[in-house]
Amino acid sequence: MLVLAVAWIPTLVGYSLCVLWLSYLEASTAGIIATPAPVAAIFLAALILGEAGSWPQFLGVALILGGIVVLNVRKPPASPRRSAADTKLEPESAG
Repeated sequence: MLVLAVAWIPTLVGYSLCVLWLSYLEASTAGIIATPAPVAAIFLAALILGEAGSWPQFLGVALILGGIVVLNVRKPPASPRRSAADTKLEPESAG
């Protein structure tokens, strides 16, 4: 029973705090922050536990990181087009 408490309590508290923290952010920001969580889990499992990743995991990491890059690449601003009304000269005043 003690083993279950040691495993479940930190997990539930940590997950609950993470969800609570994300609820204070805008949806777009929370999504960007939560998306790389599986990548971090795979990296930490390899670093701390010495687990070797498999090719589906690496494919998933590549897809997640690629998606983040694609969503964050800024398109160059389009040059403003001048309408015909902008290019007309003002009429000369008759006088």
